[in-house]
Amino acid sequence: MQIVLYFSLFIIVILTFTDSILDVTYWLDFSRSITNIYNSGYGSENIKIDETNSSMLTRFTIWFASIRMFFDNFVFGVGFGQWNFLKTDYSIPFNVLLDPHNDYIFYFVSYGFISGFLFVHMTYLRAIIYVIRTRRCIQAINPYYYALFGLSISSLTNANTSKHQVAVIVSSLIMMASFYSKENNMEMK
Repeated sequence: MQIVLYFSLFIIVILTFTDSILDVTYWLDFSRSITNIYNSGYGSENIKIDETNSSMLTRFTIWFASIRMFFDNFVFGVGFGQWNFLKTDYSIPFNVLLDPHNDYIFYFVSYGFISGFLFVHMTYLRAIIYVIRTRRCIQAINPYYYALFGLSISSLTNANTSKHQVAVIVSSLIMMASFYSKENNMEMK
């Protein structure tokens, strides 16, 4: 029964996006945009941001610059909240309050490699591993880990936990997932 429901939802989502997925012009424009960003140096006049590509190009510009920022501060990172003060040094041309628009990049840029990895592991990797390991065992379902798994996907295009309201929710989900696992003897091995 659940398989039919999930398959139906999957088909609905695919049909919703089929027009843009199958549109060759869309993919040609997309690949040209990526090439322009890569070749232009992250803030050049070659990048034309308009109402049709603003979100995508802004994110790629921010991600490429953030990755450079991470490698320049590999061990200790730039510190929590310091990304905004340093973004102009990395050719991010937007003079507004921003975040890296990716939780994983946000953690690594803010805290460096070791601490960034620990934050990513605590926040998302445990949930991802748990969901993958228990995907076929209905008795082992921990709804809190599944909620964190959903957030881990969202975090690819948004820095969710850099906002204090979302960080509190994620922290609560982590605690509830841990308590739920212990109560139901479902500790991850």
